[in-house]
Amino acid sequence: MKKVLSILICGFLFWGCTDDTVGPIPTGNIAGTVKLNNTQGNDFSGVSIRLDETTYSATSKSDGKWELSNVPAGIYKIVFSKPGYFTLKRYNFQFVGNGTYYYYSHTLAKVPSETVRQLNAQVIDSLESIFLYGTLSAAVQSEQSVIVFVSKSPLTNSIPIEAFDVTVFGASIGQSEFSIYYHPVYNPNITKGDTLYAIAYVGDLPYTGLYTNPITGLYEFDTPGVSLSNVVSFVVP
Repeated sequence: MKKVLSILICGFLFWGCTDDTVGPIPTGNIAGTVKLNNTQGNDFSGVSIRLDETTYSATSKSDGKWELSNVPAGIYKIVFSKPGYFTLKRYNFQFVGNGTYYYYSHTLAKVPSETVRQLNAQVIDSLESIFLYGTLSAAVQSEQSVIVFVSKSPLTNSIPIEAFDVTVFGASIGQSEFSIYYHPVYNPNITKGDTLYAIAYVGDLPYTGLYTNPITGLYEFDTPGVSLSNVVSFVVP
């Protein structure tokens, strides 16, 4: 009996002496390099790098280098932006702290001067497809891309855009018109009779400013200053 009592007393003493407090969250630095596409010379300054929904931010120097200091460990969304360039986001960046993490290089693309002047949609029942076509504000001067967003919700000519499908096709030098067949049957989220909405803009190959939100699964685009086309709607054949 004395032996059992001694074990119980020792157990209670051990339990009472354990420390359940959590130590301080480690901090560290995040550093990297950013470049600007279609930029004369090698001046990559003025790019804003920030951790979304925090106060941590930095601005790139002329050589493109940047650094965020004393950042607590955590999972972040990094946003790269500069007026006149497509915004770039990177989700689910896991930072463990304790030292400096060197983030890989990113390139921001310059927003083209050409815009989508008009977007049209024609339903082709026999092909179960949509013929999307339109005109550009001017003939493109370099290899560009036309990006068409497709959504089940009415889109607007304002940013941000969220869409569940997207079609990208190239625009060759000197081209001022574009067209492509969109095949909704290849998307499992679409059924016959659905009303869909589309909107387009001109991107800079291969950097379109387009990214996917891993949480919602939707394509997103929120670069200020980009001219978007008119919204067209159509019924899936």
